[in-house]
Amino acid sequence: MAARELSTPVPSRVGPYEIVGRIAAGGMAEVFAARAPAGDTTPRVVAIKQPRRDVVDERQFVEMFLDEARIASMVASPHCVETYALGADDEGRPYLVMPLVVGVSLSRLLAHGGALPPPFAAEIGAQIALGLHDAHRATGPDGAPLGIVHRDMSPPNVLVDVEGCARVADFGVAHAYARITRTRTGELKGKLGYFAPEQIEGAPVDARTDVFALGIVVWEMLTGRRLVHAKSYVDAYQALAIAPIPDVRERAPHVPADLAEVVARALRRAPAERFADAESFASALRASVTRPATTGELGALVRARAGADLRRLEALAAAAAGAGSWTIDVTALPRMGATEESTRLRGPIEDETQVSGPPRFDERRGVLARLRAWLADLFA
Repeated sequence: MAARELSTPVPSRVGPYEIVGRIAAGGMAEVFAARAPAGDTTPRVVAIKQPRRDVVDERQFVEMFLDEARIASMVASPHCVETYALGADDEGRPYLVMPLVVGVSLSRLLAHGGALPPPFAAEIGAQIALGLHDAHRATGPDGAPLGIVHRDMSPPNVLVDVEGCARVADFGVAHAYARITRTRTGELKGKLGYFAPEQIEGAPVDARTDVFALGIVVWEMLTGRRLVHAKSYVDAYQALAIAPIPDVRERAPHVPADLAEVVARALRRAPAERFADAESFASALRASVTRPATTGELGALVRARAGADLRRLEALAAAAAGAGSWTIDVTALPRMGATEESTRLRGPIEDETQVSGPPRFDERRGVLARLRAWLADLFA
């Protein structure tokens, strides 16, 4: 498929939200900084995520987008990116209303400086594990477990802000009983280099599947390298289900032995040999270092490594908080050009092959009709 044109005009409004600038522009979706209308229940400054006009006809992507809203709205956690609301603009395009996080993805944090010191990697990993645990135990309005498994835990889907808070992002391919789209038996969704063996084999997934993927993320934080360079299912299967997974200390000898053992346990091939849940993984990560990094230290690291990115985000946040009507296109400014969806894992850690479901096909009318019906009760 030819590359999509990313330089589309910044809209003045999306639904009732006044757009002050573009934060991110990828091949499938855009993210804008926005000002909420007076009397809105959301904070004054928000982020709006919306599919690009040229992908609204792509049924699978739009349904994944709606799944992200539906699932994230039912997860209450300080370590998961919240969804405030779901809406549709005058053209019928759906959009999500989310917090405007002044921070960067873990992929950009690593690209801006390579491996993290063990206390920082352990703390980021622990916070993300707690976010995953909150998602895993989330329940629906009837109190029944939702059975959420993220299935796409990877550095681009981790946000770390200037306050030192790490958050899980993007539940678009998460497994949950509440999904709109259903995954076929044996169908793979996510990034090949972060699959647990049971994912590759098409076996059932559970919380321990996310523990394995997060184990890879922690391994990569500690080494500044990709664990697996998989361009096909065969590559992923060979590396993650057959070949020995290298001990993190082979690539980073300075890592404490206790931390290396915690990572190794998370990466055991048999789910029963891993941590039973993500909360246990979080506790083990923090206990494996003499002192985990504080939130203040994490925030300082984010500022030191990604100051240029942050200054542009802070300018957008300030514009949204003010009363002006001018707009900023962050994607047009130096050193912020492409974004999470188009520059994932540059630098020491590069992008990973993404796989997701069956071929896309045009069913816009049906998808948008269902969207309008869901809007009536999804956030009632």
